[in-house]
Amino acid sequence: MARFFHHLVWGLMPKKKYIFIYLLLFITLLICFPLFLVQFFYSQEPKILPESPVVSVMAPNGDELQLMLEEYVVGVVAAEMPASFEPEALKAQAIVARTYVLMHLPKPVGAADLNQDVTVSSNPGNFQAFITEEEMKERWHDQADFYLEKIRTAVYNTYGLVVTYNGEMVTTPYSSTCGGCTEDNADVWGSDLPWLQSVPCTWDEEAPRYHGEVEMTLKKAAQKLSDATNTNVNAQDIAKMKQVSKTVGGRVKEVKIGEKSYLGTQLRTAWGLNSTNFCWQVDGSNINFSTIGYGHGVGMCQYGANGMAKAGKTAQEILAYYYQGIKLTQRYGE
Repeated sequence: MARFFHHLVWGLMPKKKYIFIYLLLFITLLICFPLFLVQFFYSQEPKILPESPVVSVMAPNGDELQLMLEEYVVGVVAAEMPASFEPEALKAQAIVARTYVLMHLPKPVGAADLNQDVTVSSNPGNFQAFITEEEMKERWHDQADFYLEKIRTAVYNTYGLVVTYNGEMVTTPYSSTCGGCTEDNADVWGSDLPWLQSVPCTWDEEAPRYHGEVEMTLKKAAQKLSDATNTNVNAQDIAKMKQVSKTVGGRVKEVKIGEKSYLGTQLRTAWGLNSTNFCWQVDGSNINFSTIGYGHGVGMCQYGANGMAKAGKTAQEILAYYYQGIKLTQRYGE
């Protein structure tokens, strides 16, 4: 009997062995076939974004960075506009930031002319603000990955788009909070530019610096203005100053102080005011300034752009409102 079972078991072994081999082959195919399909269909070179100019950026820490212009724009948008803003507002910011830097290249940039040597500052007082990915992580902490991807999406979805007027790229200034109305370029920087005219803006009232207050002594105000303008102003001159004219946007254009007239832009700089939309009140030996808005007020209002985006406006509609008569043009990367 034992011999019978011995022969029976050994007689069945080949069949079991084949079943095991077939099962092993099946599992191998089940695992490898999808990998084969992926390799077959995606073995070509990966798609890359079209080439963009390279810029040298002087980072806030003093390092000089070599970046593709689109990556530079990511850093500008991150520095210049709150990452919590609506996607369409971020897209509008990306377009004006790109246009701004391209306007400062040595010569116009097109698809056939992308390699130029240019260094830009990250100091917002001189150029556009810029932060690195490391600084983004320090600023946004556990939301850094989310916000970085959000801004990159806004930049890449507008890849190569710039603002043009009559077929030419134009300068695209912007500021944080216009305070109810943007400014004419002529009233701030002297040149009358048709795409930089004053327009009403009702979308920025929730901006954190919509209202501002500054208080100082009359003597301090006189000293600050004297130092900033290389003139001789005393406290009594400040106490008796009078507004002479307003800008088209309703801001202070000119003020008479003593025997001399000063521009509102000069006074804003000298006294550290948030904007030229200010009024004042003398209280004994002190002077109190109240401001509306934050920034020069020319071009796109950033908080206004976010308000428009919340109301359903697209980036193109936002830019067409703040820069009148413009078009968006694909400069490179079609």
